[in-house]
Amino acid sequence: MKKFYMILGAALMMSSAMFAQHTIDEYQLSATDVEIANPGERGELSVSLTSPEALANANFRVYLPEGITIPKEYDEDLEEDVYVVSASTDLLKKGHTKQVFVTDDGAMGISIYNVNGGTFKAASGELIRITLEAASDVKVGEYEAKITDIDMDNEAANLMQSNGWSSKTWADIPFTIKVGTGTGINEIEAAEDWNGPVYDLNGRKINGKPAQKGVYIKNGKKVVVK
Repeated sequence: MKKFYMILGAALMMSSAMFAQHTIDEYQLSATDVEIANPGERGELSVSLTSPEALANANFRVYLPEGITIPKEYDEDLEEDVYVVSASTDLLKKGHTKQVFVTDDGAMGISIYNVNGGTFKAASGELIRITLEAASDVKVGEYEAKITDIDMDNEAANLMQSNGWSSKTWADIPFTIKVGTGTGINEIEAAEDWNGPVYDLNGRKINGKPAQKGVYIKNGKKVVVK
């Protein structure tokens, strides 16, 4: 009888362990389509995580069509130009950081991790928001892009081993970038507040109020400097 209960207990433990494991399909990233009102302007790509547990890090590459880029802006704290990418404060704990870099094949690599270890604040939610900019000479239309080379890990960094997967591969995530989605910048007004990014009609960024007279783009509208 004692032997029977030992066997039953072992079977229940094995069954619990099996149910505690998750399948690879439960860990997913998703991406929104991006709308950019006019050539020379910007839109935002939101990447979200759906997971059965709080992960420790996530890595992926973003392949963009020619003429669409992740712009840079000057960071006063770092005293250098950095890519305009915002990590989620809802999903990430203090200590998690992001790294954005250009890969050898021209894609944008994005890595989110905590150098001191530890998991995300939550299991699911928006992971990161990426600003995309269309060049001033990009044609109006729809462009295909994708997120690929996805890699995610839990705190022990062994999702593949702990779940018994023979491989750890996530499918590419396609998304669409639409350029020319708004009525655009038809109205011209005089600007009083020059805080925030300002661009000339060639898409070049200008810090503060432009020194030369002319028409510029601010917050998706044409503004005039007299």
